[in-house]
Amino acid sequence: MSPDRIRVGISGLPLGNRSGTGYYTEQLMRVLTQVGDDRIDVSLLSPDNLEHGNAFQRNPSVGRLHLRWPFRVFADRLLDKNIRALDLVHYPNCIGPPITSKPIVATLHDISPFACPEFFSTPTGIYLRKAFSNVSRAARIVITDSHWQADRIRDHLPELSSKIRVVYPTLAADYSALGSSGSSDPKGRNSYFLMVGTLEPRKQIDLAIRSWENSDVPVDLILVGRWGWMTEEIRRTLKRIGPVMRGEQNESIWSLPDGRRVHHFQDVGVKDLIDLYRGAVALVYPSKFEGFGLPVLEAMTLGCPVLTRRESAMEEIVGSAGWYFSEDSKEELASAMEELFGKPDKRHGRSVVGRELAKNFSEKRFYEDILSAYEGAITGTT
Repeated sequence: MSPDRIRVGISGLPLGNRSGTGYYTEQLMRVLTQVGDDRIDVSLLSPDNLEHGNAFQRNPSVGRLHLRWPFRVFADRLLDKNIRALDLVHYPNCIGPPITSKPIVATLHDISPFACPEFFSTPTGIYLRKAFSNVSRAARIVITDSHWQADRIRDHLPELSSKIRVVYPTLAADYSALGSSGSSDPKGRNSYFLMVGTLEPRKQIDLAIRSWENSDVPVDLILVGRWGWMTEEIRRTLKRIGPVMRGEQNESIWSLPDGRRVHHFQDVGVKDLIDLYRGAVALVYPSKFEGFGLPVLEAMTLGCPVLTRRESAMEEIVGSAGWYFSEDSKEELASAMEELFGKPDKRHGRSVVGRELAKNFSEKRFYEDILSAYEGAITGTT
């Protein structure tokens, strides 16, 4: 290994999956190749049918099934030709062959398949538990996104305690470039609560819809995110509200008798999402289990107040800028929505605090922390 340059191969398996791990991998590649200095030489271990992220592609394609292999047997053979010239391999979603021929850095965003197995189908849960445990045990450094999540990992996989490092993620460059522009209500709507994230049980979408419906807050609710898995309860709740209609922006709309509406956008570009944050009363983020909660940082960066869960990774990130609820109760969450809506001066004050706190999650800090993890993996320093 050159003393001045680390050659790292990064699995591109999460790229294009339109979830938090895909977003994280995009920002990891972007920061290491475009923002950082010359201390890291990046190669993308590209899945053979990758349709996204080709701007980063430098290595020959790797079979997608090879990159998903969770077992020690045959692991080194599957990546042998692609890793010979590398100093280490980074799996940004903690999935990949648990090789022994090169040091591994694994990002374990959250331990939900162990802590909340009810949120996964049985086959998915079994696979993720096997992949996460085998890769993290083989890794020299395990990165996670928050101290709250690090504690959860230690609870379920205590043997990883000495190798865990917390590295806070960063956001896409567009948030800095566009965050100070745009009108306060760019789509001409009345005020609304905003929810951002995949529609799946862990995000507590159903709880938020029922809480908003039972509140006295006279604003719409906008959902941004693709349909995920185990969505039956969410679909039943929306169907009970009323028949679905198509909106001017091609969104799905459900209307309450009092005139309030739920809007659902499946695909929103970064600039439109920035506009939605800027026009919202607040981001509502009641997720039950997260490693970080990237939407709360996006909202804080843009001055959008955040209502989220206590005793969570999100509370660690939002701190004194947030509004909180504690129990899985539609009454408590509805009350929190009403309090937040009814105190515009406090909303403004906390949004100012949020903008300042968001500055701590910089590209430079992310790059330096990732570099330190790579150096630790090569030298065996945890």
